[in-house]
Amino acid sequence: MKSSQPNEWEEKIKFDRRVLERNLQKGLLKEKELKDYLKNLPNLEDEYEEVSIEELLPSSVRKKLFGEQELKKDEKDESED
Repeated sequence: MKSSQPNEWEEKIKFDRRVLERNLQKGLLKEKELKDYLKNLPNLEDEYEEVSIEELLPSSVRKKLFGEQELKKDEKDESED
């Protein structure tokens, strides 16, 4: 038997960007509720680490995408750190 009270997961998922518009259209989420949610989000501006997508790729993939020169440049940059 399903409870009429939304659980914590259901509360969080209704603000998910992938379903947000649908939830607004179906009335599962009110405009005021969304504005309040966004207003109360913590400011995490200074709590991030910038990463380039290239750094996340394995060297074999970077080599295919960017060529030997780019790979050598990256290896040189890493050795200087």
